[in-house]
Amino acid sequence: MKKILVTGPTGLVGINLIRKLVELNYAEIHILVRKTSNLKYLPIDKLIIHYGDTTDLNLIKENYFENIDEVINIAGIVSLNDRKLLHEVNVKGVQNVFECCIKNKIKKVIHISSISAIYFGNKNKLSNENSSFGFEKYDLPYNHSKRKGEEIALSYVEKGLNVVCINPGFILGPFDVKPSSGALILETLKAGFFYPLNSGTTIVHVEDVVFGIIKALECGKNGERYIISGENVSYYDIFTEILKNANKKRLLIPIPKILGLIAGYSLDFLGKIFNKKFNLNKQAIYSAYLGYHLSNEKSIKEFNIIYKSYKTAIKDAYEWFKKEGYLDA
Repeated sequence: MKKILVTGPTGLVGINLIRKLVELNYAEIHILVRKTSNLKYLPIDKLIIHYGDTTDLNLIKENYFENIDEVINIAGIVSLNDRKLLHEVNVKGVQNVFECCIKNKIKKVIHISSISAIYFGNKNKLSNENSSFGFEKYDLPYNHSKRKGEEIALSYVEKGLNVVCINPGFILGPFDVKPSSGALILETLKAGFFYPLNSGTTIVHVEDVVFGIIKALECGKNGERYIISGENVSYYDIFTEILKNANKKRLLIPIPKILGLIAGYSLDFLGKIFNKKFNLNKQAIYSAYLGYHLSNEKSIKEFNIIYKSYKTAIKDAYEWFKKEGYLDA
């Protein structure tokens, strides 16, 4: 049986991927985790656990990657303003992992990037895997860190590694422990009255992301990227569907971009005065108004993915949060 090492296995994608691989008896699964990681939702009795950190410069000296056939690099961080941490994890961390892969002659590496490394597109012209980055003039540190990490990953193709990049959309589904993107659901239920006018994003069910990763292992082409995402949906429809699942009725107020940006700058200013970080800031609000419109044609054609609807993604995420008591907080 082949051996697969997964970094970042305790997040939304990681937990769902590990559980599916174990269910399929797909391979001998190794995971790289910090000693402080929450392993509650992982089938740890079926895994080989290595304790380490992708940002550790001594990672290459360890034997975690020895005799491993394939690596799935999920490890990453989402932050809208911590530039140092973004660079440390999403750039340097990627470099460390790929140095370990080249040293140990790994047969195939699947690098989990993001749609944030691809230009946002529009309704009339969807972005795809060949679209230019286009964010050079924007102050969006997360996007830049994911793009740089992806560029590092793909640079190892010339060094002899078989590398495939996966670019998931806005991921929703069960086992969003932290929570990550599912925080949108919790925040909407708590105090969601406003939404960005004329904007939206591309939603994908976490199970479709997992399916895409497994297909990338099996038939993803060396040096290629694959957008794994479902429908392009307006924020109004997203918020409405979230409230519908919770049987809540609430007036949703559209906020024009200029008012949203004023709010973002104001929160940044207040954050500096009171030395406090708000969930919303200039970068977060600006990102919300980009309005991602992406094409998933390539993944449908090459991976035969039948994408679940955004309504199913929201429902499954909501039901999991409800079952685990997140809605009681």
